[in-house]
Amino acid sequence: MSIRIADCLRLPSLSQATCVAGKGHLDKVVMSISVLEYAELDMLQDIFFVGNELAITAFISIKDDVDKQCSALVRLKEVGIVGIILYYVGVFIPELDQRVIDTAEEVGLPLIVMPQNEKDFRYGEVLSEVDRAIYDDQQAEHDYVFPILEIVSQLKDRQRTLNTVLRLLSDRLNITFLLTDSEVELLETASWPMSRTENYIGLLQHYKAISQTSSGLDVFEYAEDGKTLHVRRQPIRLANGVNLNLFAVSVQAEPSHRDLIQSAEIISLFCATWNVSLQMENRDMILPAIIKGEHLLVRKLTMRYGLDLGKFSTLWVVKNGGGQREKTAKGQEGRFEAERIASCVRVYLNDQKKNALAAVINDTAVALLEASQYLDLDADLDTGFVNYSDAAMKNGETTILLTANRLADASSIQDIYHSFAERENELRAIYPDRRVFNKHHLAFAKKCHSIVAEGDAFVQEYTSLLAPLTEANHSDSLITTLSVYLLDADRNLQSTATSLFLHGSSIKYRIGACKKLLGININTMPDAYDLYLAVALMRLIQAP
Repeated sequence: MSIRIADCLRLPSLSQATCVAGKGHLDKVVMSISVLEYAELDMLQDIFFVGNELAITAFISIKDDVDKQCSALVRLKEVGIVGIILYYVGVFIPELDQRVIDTAEEVGLPLIVMPQNEKDFRYGEVLSEVDRAIYDDQQAEHDYVFPILEIVSQLKDRQRTLNTVLRLLSDRLNITFLLTDSEVELLETASWPMSRTENYIGLLQHYKAISQTSSGLDVFEYAEDGKTLHVRRQPIRLANGVNLNLFAVSVQAEPSHRDLIQSAEIISLFCATWNVSLQMENRDMILPAIIKGEHLLVRKLTMRYGLDLGKFSTLWVVKNGGGQREKTAKGQEGRFEAERIASCVRVYLNDQKKNALAAVINDTAVALLEASQYLDLDADLDTGFVNYSDAAMKNGETTILLTANRLADASSIQDIYHSFAERENELRAIYPDRRVFNKHHLAFAKKCHSIVAEGDAFVQEYTSLLAPLTEANHSDSLITTLSVYLLDADRNLQSTATSLFLHGSSIKYRIGACKKLLGININTMPDAYDLYLAVALMRLIQAP
């Protein structure tokens, strides 16, 4: 078995604590526990959190800012925290605001509050007991393949990488892991402790040298700077025929053969379950490596193919935008559909003489383009592809495409890709007829989502601007016309008329009625933006 949040709540040190939110998620596995006293969003980076970590905090750095407390909970959930133990409410935080509780409930994050107005409860007691419970469970649980895979399955896509798997294994076994290809070229590392910086390239070069005279060498020592590292190697053969090497490195004793066998099995099952091929047949494999955060693999492939990734700064994410095929495409069929779209992307970009990488990631076609020196030269590239795909794909299918340019680095590419995956439904609800989105549409959809997540009362603060229309005769037609005019037609009367199958004079009359009832000019800022946001929220909350 594994230690779960519910088990922790039965420990003596937490017996007086109260779970005020996220009670439906107390079955989450707890792999570690730590103290978190910095809660500024820009400091809460994925790299510091592996997943399934329980965090103790008093939110001292943001004790008087409820908005930041709510944002911190959302961010902590995103980076893999499975529960928060909140101390010293009434001592540091004046009171626990209902918005904080609602946010924790909304994102599914258990919020456990220690007795309020009490100074006598110490972090160390909970740290000690939870750590001990995790250690005892791990000592009793010799087979941890499926518990580790269960944790991986609960992670967000952006965290579900080979590096994360190695980090989970490293944290459990307190040893360093090196994953290499069949030529013993480094693919991924997970150091124990994380801050440790050994000369792993030197270690692997040493292995290459000694393995030439001792075939099948699986256990050896490597000495450097007066330290002796104990190393054990385990070959891995993936289901797709790719051969890897897993090295376990310890400064204390020879790593366990049993542990290494299980670790290799976990990596193999992970690659098979989540379609991590590690095949380096062509340069397009660089793109999945970027999205999955496999930085060493990216470096190796770019060197092999002589690519300057700094020139590739435009990302396309392409999906089927409608029709029966999209509704039924799952599993192998979904993969086939994505491959079909990716092939269409490759052909189109090749015809346009564009240097690009294209691949299928999580059943979605993705392309990374080398940007032109002047963005105007690429201005019609995305709409041109949509028109091209209409003819190429046939069957009445429409293509939905996100295009984002001027992406500075791999992290920006990852953020755009994952943000689109998370907010695609909101994009489609707000802009049901749009076929090409940009990163500004995406940012706007994220803003709308955050407003809706705050609750009906918060949404009402924005949509109340439309009250004069909802109270008027023919209110539905007025709000529909205004929504299309602002969201779909870029404030163009003729485009609005075309979308609604009405005469231009009818649209002109309705827009005039909206202006009169609202008492504002809907074509000037910031009035237009306030209305734009209001009608977008209306669409979002009314979406099926």
